[in-house]
Amino acid sequence: MKMKIFPKLPVLAAALLCAACLALPAAAANGAVCAEMTILHGYVAVVERDTGLPVYVSRVPARALPESDRELLRRGIPLSSQADYTRAVEDFCS
Repeated sequence: MKMKIFPKLPVLAAALLCAACLALPAAAANGAVCAEMTILHGYVAVVERDTGLPVYVSRVPARALPESDRELLRRGIPLSSQADYTRAVEDFCS
């Protein structure tokens, strides 16, 4: 069974991530990381930092990226705000 990819998922993911970051205003003000961009099942994805649950899984296969970008994603790129999320998705998924 193939997984369907919903085109509006990035918008929903952005809203969820924003809500997660705003839920801890004191932590967010201190630059606390609430999610990270990484590689999940071979694709560029954003996962919640505490639970590891995916917030957004892109259609971009990690193998399509340069090795330097794949290495950054393997380490995890911390996201602590909506702006971080938007910038990372634009950089790696467009």
